[in-house]
Order: sequence, then C-alpha cells, then structure tokens
Amino acid sequence: MRYATLKALIAIVGGILLMQVASISTLYLLISAIVALVLGIFTKGYLLYLALFFASAINFNQQKLSQSIAASFPHFDTPLKIRLQIVEEPIVFSNRYTAKILAINNSVGFGKVFLFVKSEERILSYGDIVECESKIVPFDFPRNPNLIDYNQYYHKQGYLGNIFVSGSEIKVLKTKQGNRITQSLIIPLRQYFFKTIDTFFDADEKDLLLGFVLGEKRGMSQSMRATFADAGVAHILAISGLHMAILIGILILLLPIVGIRRIGQLVIIILITIFYLAIIGFRYSAVRAGLMAICACLGLFLERNYEPRNGLFIAGIIILLISPQALNDVSFQLSFSATLAIILITPKLYGTLKDKRMPKIIKNYLVLPLIVSFSATIGTAPILLYHFFRFPILTIWANLLIVPLVSLALPLGFLVLLLNPLFKPLAQIYANTLWLLLKLIIFISEKFANLSWQIIEPGRPSMLLILLFYLGVLVILFWKKALLRKISIAILLIGLNFEVGKSILQPNYFTITFLDLRQGDAIFLELPNRRKMLIDAGEENEIVPQFLKSKGIKSIDFAVISHPHLDHYGGFRNLLNDFKILNIIVATDKSKDTVYTNLIDGIKRKGVNVFYADRWQAIKGLGLKAEIFSPDREIRRIYALEALKINDISIVLKLEYNNISFLFPGDLDDAELIANLPVQSCILKSPHHASKKANNPLLFDIVKPEYIIITGRKKVNQEVLDLIEQYQIKSFNIRKDGALIIKIKKTKVNFERFNGQRYF
Repeated sequence: MRYATLKALIAIVGGILLMQVASISTLYLLISAIVALVLGIFTKGYLLYLALFFASAINFNQQKLSQSIAASFPHFDTPLKIRLQIVEEPIVFSNRYTAKILAINNSVGFGKVFLFVKSEERILSYGDIVECESKIVPFDFPRNPNLIDYNQYYHKQGYLGNIFVSGSEIKVLKTKQGNRITQSLIIPLRQYFFKTIDTFFDADEKDLLLGFVLGEKRGMSQSMRATFADAGVAHILAISGLHMAILIGILILLLPIVGIRRIGQLVIIILITIFYLAIIGFRYSAVRAGLMAICACLGLFLERNYEPRNGLFIAGIIILLISPQALNDVSFQLSFSATLAIILITPKLYGTLKDKRMPKIIKNYLVLPLIVSFSATIGTAPILLYHFFRFPILTIWANLLIVPLVSLALPLGFLVLLLNPLFKPLAQIYANTLWLLLKLIIFISEKFANLSWQIIEPGRPSMLLILLFYLGVLVILFWKKALLRKISIAILLIGLNFEVGKSILQPNYFTITFLDLRQGDAIFLELPNRRKMLIDAGEENEIVPQFLKSKGIKSIDFAVISHPHLDHYGGFRNLLNDFKILNIIVATDKSKDTVYTNLIDGIKRKGVNVFYADRWQAIKGLGLKAEIFSPDREIRRIYALEALKINDISIVLKLEYNNISFLFPGDLDDAELIANLPVQSCILKSPHHASKKANNPLLFDIVKPEYIIITGRKKVNQEVLDLIEQYQIKSFNIRKDGALIIKIKKTKVNFERFNGQRYF
C-alpha cells in the first residue's frame, strides 16, 4: 500500500494527540479498535489505520494513567519502610541515584525515585537492593506559563519524588541484582569510556567529547551548554545520524578485513548498533538514528531499495508505540523534524544545481553542506522558537564550519577508546590531535555565541503559526501538484487571516502574572495601555528572564523593587543585561547590603530613571490608577536610624482598574504603618509570604480583601490559613498550585493556573 508507513505514523500521532486533549474511557477505545480491525479485514485496509489510531490512544491512556498515579501518590511525606533497587548510578561523583521501588511497608511498590544519600563516598552500585526508613518527598519545581514543568516531566517518566537519607540509614540487602548484560558489559564499558576520556582530556574538552561519544551533558557546565545553544550547534551534543553513520562506516570497513561474511556483517552491525544505543541510554534522537541506520543496512545487505522517508517513519512508529510520551519530547521533535526536512528539501535544492557549471569540490564540500544545514534549520527553527524562544540566525554558517570538525573528531574519539587498552602511546597521539579539534570547535562556537546580534528572540509562536509555516514549506516543495497546491494555499490564507485578526482584535486585557519562583516574589503586569510593569524579580534566577523572552518582551516600562531583600531584588541583576528597563521605583537606596547598593548604582549607570517611593505619590502612564501609600520620608528617616526593620520600608502600591483594586505590600510586617489609609482592595498580595506576623486580623480589617495571593516557596503557617478561612477570603497559593494569572476585561475577573486552566 502506497505511503503505508506515513499513514500508520499519522494514525499513531493522531491517537496520541486525541488523548492529550480529550478524556475517553479505555473500554470505548478498545471496542472502537476491535470494530475497526474487524471491518478493516473486509475493506481495502483503510480501517486498519483507524484501528491503529484507537490502539495508539489506548497505549497513551495507559501511560497517562501511570503518570496520574505517580503525581497523586497517597503516601507523600509519610515515614515509610521502603525497599529499592538501584537502576542507575551517578555519571560523575554525586549523591543522587536513580532507584526503582520494590516494596513499601512490605507491600509491592511501583515507580521510581531519586535517592539522595548523604555520604562522602559512593556507597551504592547498579543492581544493589537496599532498604531504608524515610519519606518520599514530592517534586516541588516552580511551575510557570510557557516554561517546562519539571514536576510533570518526571512524573511522565514514572518518578514519584525524592528520598533523602544518610549513608548510615541505608541497609544493603543484596548486590549485583540488575540486568546481567547491563551489569557485566554495559556499565563496565561506560565506566571505561569515562575513565579513558578523563585520562586524556580535562575541563571543557572532556565534557565536549562525552557529549560527542555518549550524548552525556549532565557534567557539562551551564556556560558551555549556553555557548553551543547560542551558536546554533547544540545538536552536536546529541547522538544522531552523523554518529551512527561514522560508527557503521567504520564497521563496514573493518569487518570484511577480518574475514566476516556478508550476513555476519549485517548481524554484527545490528547488534553493535543496539549495544551502542544501550550504552548511551536509548535517547530518542539516538534511537531514531539507530533504527534508520538498521533499515538502511538491511536494504544494503539484502540488495533492496531503501527509502530514507520510510526508514524515518518506521523509526517514528516504533518509538511512539513503545513510548507515546516521546511525541512531547523536545529531542524527538527536533531530531524528527531536522531529518525529515533534510530528506525532503535537500534533494530538491541540490537538484537545481545539476545543470550549473561548478567545480565538484565546491558543489560537494561547500554547497551541499550548506543546503543540508539550511534544510535542517528550516525543519527545526519553529520548534526551537516554541521551546526556547530564541533562534541564532547564523546557525547555517556555524554548522558549515563545525560539523566537518565533528566528523573528524568522532572517529578519533572512537579510535582513542579502542586503542587505549591495546597501545596507549598511539592512543595518546590520536588524543593530542583530537584535543586540538575539540579546542577549535569550542573556539568557533564561542565566537558565534558572542555575536549577540545574531540571536533573535521574537517570543513563543502559536501552534497555528508553526503549522502554517510547515504547510508553507510543503506547498513550495510540492508546487507542481496542482490540487495539493490549491488546497494548501487556501488553508494558508485562512490561517494567516485568522492569526493576524487574532492579534489585532484580541481583547485588551489587564493581565497580572504572579510567577512561581524558588525564592521571593516576581509579579508581571501587562497594563491596559500595553505597557509592561514588573514588581520585584525574586532571587537571581532564570525564570523571570525566560518568561519575559517567551512573550517576546525586550523592555520593561516600569519596575518596582519593593524593598532591599535579596529575594525581591536579586533577579534584577540578570534582567539589566538582557532587557531595557526605562523607569524603576525603589523604597530606598540606603542599605547595609552592598549587593543592593551596587545594584542601584548599576541601574543609575545604565541610564534608568530611578524614582523614590513616597506616600500619596501617583504613578502616571499606566492606563489605570496607581498610588503609593508607604513608605514616606518619615519612615525612611526612621529606617536610616536603624530603628525600623527592613521589611517595614516595603513599598505599598495600590492599583485600581474598572473598580477592581489590588494591593501589593511587599514584605510589610507592621500593618499599623498603613492604618487609616485608603488601602481597601479586592485582591491582596499576601505580605511577607503569608508569615504569621504580617498576616493578622489588623491587616485584613484594613484591606478587607475578597481574594489573597500567597507567593514564595515558604511553608504557609496553619494559623494564617485558619485566619484566611475565618475572614472568608478566597486564597491562591503559588507554592502549592504554581503561577497564577489574573485577567481583567471590563469588570470581569478570570483566575487562571499556569497551564491556562481556569479556577472558576
């Protein structure tokens, strides 16, 4: 059947997408699958794809159920007797092990955990069965709009949470109980790779080679990762088709030399490919490349035509049937889109050169790599923008220089690993050459990464815009197919009109986002007149800048530093380098904290307009009423005499829009400072992260809030929660539920979670 693999892949993807947006009983899906299967036998086979569609939905449903069970584990933070098996050791020295739960309180357990063992030495190994009495602590990663929710990310992989114990609390029951092949072959070989690379290389070169050979980036510094990402060559750190081609090329050259016959060569290549995938941990991009390589080898040795598209589709089918969650994985999306783009676009573009008079060396070693790089860029650009909100426009030229160097470095890396136990002096010679190549790759990457102007950050594109982009590419590729061209152009025009109309006619909401940080407050306001305002930025973090970049924001019209506490001002140190801040309001520039005073000095040097908050001061140009009620000059004078605590110099800001009022009191502890002032507000940002001292009957009597927003990551005092309930105030807990988005249109207020779900 023509395009059978593509149709099967579409059916599988459709089933997964259906279950991501809908909730359908597995029983109904099973009945539908059986009916479609039976009817498909008596038709031309099209209903068999429908059966596959429902089977894919069932498969995803089962994994979705496991994820739900992991997220709602009933015994979190309860002392338990837990039996575990170590299924993964730390790559570098670390106290974090990956363990599978065998039993909980003598009952059969399920899922995995990260086991943190406080010890100065590595005391556990792969396959060990251990027992301890401890709590399983749920994941508590920040959750914010447009950013990765790592709580969900780990739940999808079957992790329940973390266990923290000391070495003396761990009892080893048995050793070497893991998979025999993994234990006796894969683990020792991985350890050999790490030890050998550690012997010949150090620092950045070692980390880069580990990325090349094993796809291992966990030991790599953040700055190094950022360098390759900003240069547009981060893909070289993922095992892909290039690695598989070099590995299999070496095998095809060597196996005939040692006298192995044709069918034996095929078997060995397949086994070594699978073994290599096992060593690197069956990462999606590597599995895709490995399956395509196996399909190509089968075609070569069996003398059958091999169609790369079919190989790619078969790889996608196998991966998604085994792990349907892979569809949402960034590495899977990038690997699949890049490969498909290369397969579809490269032959078309390269074919236009067949009649051009051009030296072969230029055509094959300059133009062809440029076309391949361009094709991969077309395939991956929308996905990179969607997930990382940025794109390096010189990535094609960076790849033109770096990929050939990687093609030389990889075989040298394999040779060093192979020759080290056989003839170390020769391995050292190859290692020296490889060191120069690695240095050159890092040098070129740094040069491209330092060209800040070549990185565009337009914000996250909508899914519709991404689909329209890919549809446009397909229209160009298959322009000669009249019917497909006409239908696609019609869809493109309708979609583009919808996207443009949506941006023009979109309601002008007043939106406030209370971000979920590890420490402190950060509140982002999109004002009715389309200006942007930021109240505090938490401790130094990547959440605030990444959130702003996801929205395509490059400048902030007004910023507020409520008071000189690190968990409120620290994040501004990052923002000053990447964003233009026009105006900033501070409570004071006086503080014993030299970090704070240096920050204020740096802000002034940047040319930012600095204003000092004062009672009854109105802030103009926001498109709403904004007034400051604290501190005043007297409070600042008392603070300067060290007769007032730092929290009580917090800026107390009241905003009012269409008769809906908000009060932002920073970390104000003493409500007496705003008594007898018109601070009554509908929505209150809880002062000092809902501390007992700051949240008291006096505050609630003064403000009379209908809603209260609890920010920060500190545990909320139960007495405060009881008091909130007593005053019948509706509360939102950022620490518990993730970021909160408040949207106001006219007099209607909507409260949304970080993932867009409405509260009520």
